[in-house]
Amino acid sequence: AESGAELVRAALARVGLDGAFEVIVTARELGASKPDPAFFAAVLAACGCVPGEAVMVGDSLAQDVLPARAAGMRGVWYCPSAEALAGVGEADAIVRDLRDLPGVLDDLAARP
Repeated sequence: AESGAELVRAALARVGLDGAFEVIVTARELGASKPDPAFFAAVLAACGCVPGEAVMVGDSLAQDVLPARAAGMRGVWYCPSAEALAGVGEADAIVRDLRDLPGVLDDLAARP
């Protein structure tokens, strides 16, 4: 079964990241899941964002990045393996180490 927002927040609390997110939404609450366009529309609505203001960071090119890009969002693929070469041109950015994510997000924010 899919985890709800309460379980996700509890998991984040265990690693000290619960204060890092203002909004947590899950497929359970939204009634839609990736790669359904309704999922991305519901997440954007819950966050009060338009697609151009949002970035999807995910570990699946097919389930996370490509559908987010189709919804007008930017997509960052987290792929620590050499498989990341397959995503060149498919993702707005590829991150092989999550410690690089803040810099990648800064670079994306600087792009028009």
